[in-house]
Amino acid sequence: MPLPTFLTATLGWFADDEVALIQGPQSFYNGGAFDDDGITGEQGMFFNVMMPSRNVPGAGPFWCGSTSLLRVSALREVGGVATETITEDMHTTLKLIRRGWKTVYHHQTLAVGLAPATPDQYLLQRRRWGMGAMQILVHEKLWAAKSWMSWRNYHEYLNGTLWWLEGIATLVAFLIPVLVMLSGAQTSTAGPSCLPASSSPCSPSGCGVPNG
Repeated sequence: MPLPTFLTATLGWFADDEVALIQGPQSFYNGGAFDDDGITGEQGMFFNVMMPSRNVPGAGPFWCGSTSLLRVSALREVGGVATETITEDMHTTLKLIRRGWKTVYHHQTLAVGLAPATPDQYLLQRRRWGMGAMQILVHEKLWAAKSWMSWRNYHEYLNGTLWWLEGIATLVAFLIPVLVMLSGAQTSTAGPSCLPASSSPCSPSGCGVPNG
């Protein structure tokens, strides 16, 4: 739901003829939602820390659906909203960047909406985002997109899509100690205690270091 100042606060960005997208933060009015209120937590970190940090030359933010404005001529130039993936907003932004358009972030709450209220709604939303990120990664071949991206954008978008594979990295990290224990692999040459019961100095067999 846009606030009365939505257009008056954002339209001025279009004075720059190279700006195609103006993105604002998303804030949520349903208290007690499973997600959060858009100020703290995951969404708050994204809209209040990460997105403002991208508001520099060569690192414009991507379209996050609502709370935004797009220049019609820019959208027509890239063939309209992207439909090749299910995260059409981020994918459309990449098409705009490829054609040389700029994006900006207006860090002011100008609209409010609803956050996922239940775990099921949260997972449904996140699965869609994750699947869309994988589709964009493959469709746009982001690992080889440096030819038409700035270094900052290349880093932001590549890491933003690969982040959804974090679960695999976490699983591997948890499996490593289990595999070491099951295999009996030796991970240290030190004994279980550096000082024996007699409190005498460490022996070569006890700690792997010379006496004294």
